[in-house]
Amino acid sequence: MQLLPILHRGPWFCKPYAQHEKDWRNYVRLFARRYRSEFPVYEIWNEVNGQAEIGNPTNYTAYLKAAYEEIKAVNPQAKVAIG
Repeated sequence: MQLLPILHRGPWFCKPYAQHEKDWRNYVRLFARRYRSEFPVYEIWNEVNGQAEIGNPTNYTAYLKAAYEEIKAVNPQAKVAIG
């Protein structure tokens, strides 16, 4: 059995995401670095549809892309899943 971390919302100061991309990236990078030997897969958000913080598919794509880039920078073998 393997745990699947779900990264979403980030720290309270990362809201709204569109105004805090740098903080979101830092949060994801630090999490991925800390747990790189424990998690081969990271899920970015869960059940994104209808989430007011994300707003729309374009915003989610930016959110996902930023997380993907930070996770892969720390652990190129990691997989990034969508919710």
